Amino acid sequence: MKSFVQAYRLPLIGFGLGVVLAILFLVFGFWRTLLVILLALAGAGLGFYIQQHHLLDRFMH
Repeated sequence: MKSFVQAYRLPLIGFGLGVVLAILFLVFGFWRTLLVILLALAGAGLGFYIQQHHLLDRFMH
């Protein structure tokens, strides 16, 4: 089983993301799902920017 997961890791991740996206479409609809995705990407981008510029280092130690 472990070798199967290692061999097909990326297709399995893609499958999981597709299932989550399909559930979001069914529960929230297209526009709300799109809003959730955009806000999640904006949050990830902001977090990446803060991490790369060490903006919170003095507060975290």
